Amino acid sequence: MTSRAESAQFERVIQRLLGLSFASVLLLLFAFSEQAEGAASEALTLEELIDRADCIAHVRADAARSRYDGRRIVTEVDLSVERPIADISSRRKLRLLVPGGVVDGIGMRVEGAPRFRSGEEAVVFATETERGLRTVGMSQGVFPVEARGEARLVHPSGRGLALYRRGPNGRLMRSAGAIEAPMPLEAFIARIEKSLEPR
Repeated sequence: MTSRAESAQFERVIQRLLGLSFASVLLLLFAFSEQAEGAASEALTLEELIDRADCIAHVRADAARSRYDGRRIVTEVDLSVERPIADISSRRKLRLLVPGGVVDGIGMRVEGAPRFRSGEEAVVFATETERGLRTVGMSQGVFPVEARGEARLVHPSGRGLALYRRGPNGRLMRSAGAIEAPMPLEAFIARIEKSLEPR
């Protein structure tokens, strides 16, 4: 935990940087904060995730393979579509490209990148890129789904990220992201579908 004096000094530094772009401030924020919980990122609302996604689906992770992509390591994650939500037509399988992984004992970790375990379920917001399908906003585009008896709960996204949003007074403030607490899967999907309805 930082002291009040350190917090006040940190806030003064941020105030001086408000003329910079939001992304630049976040990079500096992460660099100055030794107690950061993960990579700093601008928090995306659910509506922003929906607007940036080419496909949204409730999925289950099947398998993952890491490989080199130039000098970087990436992991291809195979996902079975449990329930399509938007714009994936009849596809029952998705292949997601995630930064980081392990190849021949050499690992590369990218803070804030989504991670999947075999059998894990999630609601995924993904976008098509030249290199393949990627999540929107790193792990912000992955909402883990947990089974609790008959019910399924959707948990907040952004694992490994410290999320910030600019407040009304221009100051950077910690943000909970698209949802603040677990909610029933059906209610979450209904909220997405309502946002997708033509206005």
